[in-house]
Amino acid sequence: MLKCYCRCAALVAVAALVSVDALAEEWDPTGIAGEVFESFPSVVAYTSECDPVTVRVWIPFLLEETSSLLNSAEVYVVNGDILGGVTTFSSASNPRLVLYFATADVEDDLFGYTSSNVVIDEGANEYSNTLGQILPDGRLIYRANYPYLGGQNNLECVLGDVGSQLPAFPEPQVGDEILSGPGIGEQPGDAYLGNPAAMYVQGSTDIWVANTNYDAGSGDIPTGANIWRYDGTPQPAVTPDYTYSQAGAEAFANDNGVPVDAGDGRQTQPVLAYVEEVGYIVFGINDTTNGGSARPGLLCIDAFEDDDAFTGAVAVVADEGDRFIDHQATGSGGGPYEGKHFDMNSSGQIVVVAETGASVPTYKLYLYNPTIEGGRITAYSNDDRIRIADAGPIDDIIDDGLAGPIMVGDPPTPINAISGVGINEAGNIGFTATWDMDDDDPNTLSSAAYFYDAAGGCLHQVLRAEDTITYNGTTVRVGLIPQEGSDSFFAPGLADNADVMAFNFRPSDDLDGGKRGTVVVAVGHQGDTDFDGDVDHSDLGSLLAAWGANFGESRYDPEIDFDLDGAIGHSDLGVLLSNWNP
Repeated sequence: MLKCYCRCAALVAVAALVSVDALAEEWDPTGIAGEVFESFPSVVAYTSECDPVTVRVWIPFLLEETSSLLNSAEVYVVNGDILGGVTTFSSASNPRLVLYFATADVEDDLFGYTSSNVVIDEGANEYSNTLGQILPDGRLIYRANYPYLGGQNNLECVLGDVGSQLPAFPEPQVGDEILSGPGIGEQPGDAYLGNPAAMYVQGSTDIWVANTNYDAGSGDIPTGANIWRYDGTPQPAVTPDYTYSQAGAEAFANDNGVPVDAGDGRQTQPVLAYVEEVGYIVFGINDTTNGGSARPGLLCIDAFEDDDAFTGAVAVVADEGDRFIDHQATGSGGGPYEGKHFDMNSSGQIVVVAETGASVPTYKLYLYNPTIEGGRITAYSNDDRIRIADAGPIDDIIDDGLAGPIMVGDPPTPINAISGVGINEAGNIGFTATWDMDDDDPNTLSSAAYFYDAAGGCLHQVLRAEDTITYNGTTVRVGLIPQEGSDSFFAPGLADNADVMAFNFRPSDDLDGGKRGTVVVAVGHQGDTDFDGDVDHSDLGSLLAAWGANFGESRYDPEIDFDLDGAIGHSDLGVLLSNWNP
């Protein structure tokens, strides 16, 4: 059973406090979440020699337009099956949830994942949680926000046991606290916490958890980017294993040509990755007068286990006049924060979006490849980077269909054309983008999700706002895919270990009145039931185990129904055999 260490005792204690009626297993106000999916070819955005690829789309979480708002969604392939997470927030009258989702709304005997499994129900409390990371075993690391009246402010872990239906438990009894000490759970406002990064400690079941913190005066957490080793016991917040101080960040930025005044430095929330078995931390730095953590002038990349802080760290520096895009690193209050808008994989590749400083900016998505010497990353070069996409009125050189300027409102003001981006272990890239459909009307926008195939150098549009997803007589029209706000795409929205994306959409003029929800997109993978990149006997075994199952039956799994016709049989076997590649 997958668990978050000391979780079992907590479950027993909470179960004694909560009535059976409170243990709701699902939250689906529309009644159709996890029952709408479709398959179609991608639209090739550029590289004419590339062919479209098959895209399979599921809508596992769906809300009425007036229901709770959403925070950024994330996804991972766990035990060969898609597992995602998302949280909700809005007024105190609507539920605030932390939930897992899969692709189907039926209990699946093969895998046990069910759409909209609520793990924490905040109820009407002024609590709003924001996700950090799903780990390979399904454990979820997230930020438990505190309300204005106190009671909840920590980084937390919930179990990844999705092999059985999950009950919903009310906060603040769960999940497991990662940090301990005054100002974390007892005195909200003393220590500011953002969305955590997390990864396994190599060779251990312990977890590295990283967070950039600002202390309001209690002295409980060093100001800067901190890393704790979490072994299941709450770690003293005041003594992280590694710290990258604000003062050190200011000096590092100045040394690399980005001016930051003393006391004005701000660091973004970090990304963690192992590169050649060396643990790395990545975070952005800038001056508060030039965008702060939301618009870093450079990224700092360092092997943190060397325990020498900024010594030996390398930088990725934005072009003169440009800034990178990230999110709010720290803050206070009851609202959610945006997720990570840049990413790094185990090859040391970094993806990030740059923004020009013009009044109507241009946005450029870059891929940086590292120089590795002696088992350490020693440099990144702006000369060798690859521009994956761009949009806007200046320096828009790629024919990717992303036109600009992107202006909304009255008077019109610019919004991000591209915000969050993720890169997986294969070097493939996922992001979402918004563009102007009518030069004469700055408020006429469209948006889409994109997938960059590194092997072919090809950019695919995999889902577009206003696309309709239809199954079994039910149709949902996808609304605007946001580029700004807590529901925008962020780095964990692309699975590290598969070509699978998850992202949110806002209400549109839908056929049935408008809905908001979460979309899961799998690119390619025809015949690959476990998303491991090949089609072999294990995939054949999974298909045969589900043979003859129809939509609505417990053995039916839309991840195995390759043509999504509602039945697993000969046509799906034909797809698998035609893609056989052990």
